[in-house]
Parts: sequence; structure tokens; C-alpha cells
Amino acid sequence: MNSPFELASGREISADEERALRFVSACLKAEKAALALTANAEQTVYGLSHKLTARGYTENCVKPVVAHLIDLGVVNDERYARFWLEARLFSKTDSPRKLFASLRNKGIERKTAERAFKTVLDFEQEQTLLKKYLKKLEKTGKPIERRLLKQEGFSYEAIEAELER
Repeated sequence: MNSPFELASGREISADEERALRFVSACLKAEKAALALTANAEQTVYGLSHKLTARGYTENCVKPVVAHLIDLGVVNDERYARFWLEARLFSKTDSPRKLFASLRNKGIERKTAERAFKTVLDFEQEQTLLKKYLKKLEKTGKPIERRLLKQEGFSYEAIEAELER
């Protein structure tokens, strides 16, 4: 073989074949980077795409790589949203409205975020979150108003049950 692009048969690859091989190689590198990112932490479609693009991978590679990882179940926005919500409910005192907005800012679609909320935020969890939120309000000296709590995304049932105590 005289040329790095010469096949075992002695025929050199065409320019189109070379471009295709370079594209596949770039996509494999993008996939390797994506797998490394997903091995470290759960990723959203938007977040993973953004990280790969920031690392210099072209959109022509990023889109099919992310789509492939979605098909394999490696990347799943609903799973990400559920895990993220569970962690936040345990550690933070944010309102449902703020949690929902944070998920949307991470690129999670509205319907996906809503499904995650329905799965994670049952009445008991909402009550726990509301108690934390009320303690936070008390520390700031803000008045506790049903209207404000409703605007923050708490259900009427949770508000009434908690305020009746």
C-alpha cells in the first residue's frame, strides 16, 4: 500500500468514500464523548447536545448520536426530570412553580415535565414540600396567603390541608 487511502485490493477510495469515513469517525468520537458524559451523570437531550456542540462536534454528528442514545434508552428526559425532582424535593424548599420552571430551563418539554411531576409529586410529597416552603416564608417574614401559595403551584387541597393545621 502506497497511500493511506488505498484499499487492500489496490484501489484507492473515492473522495465521497473518504468524506463518509471521516463523518462516521467524527460521529463515533461524538458518541464516545456523549457516553462519557452520560456515565458521569444523567443528561437531558438539550444539555447533552449543547455540551457536545461546545466540545466542537458538528450538529450533523450531534443530532444522530443523541437520537441513537435516546433509542437505546441512555438519554431520557422524563427519567432525568423524575430523578432531578426527587433530589430537589429532598434537599430544597422551592415551590412547584420554581421547580417546573427549572426543568423547562434545562430543556425539558412541558408535557414531559408535567408527567414527571405527576409521578413524583404525590399528595404526601406535596405536603412535605409545602411545609418546607411555609417555613421558608416564615423566616423571610412574608405573609402566608392562599393566593400566593396557589400561584407558586401548590394544589388547593394541599394548601387547605396544611393551613387548617
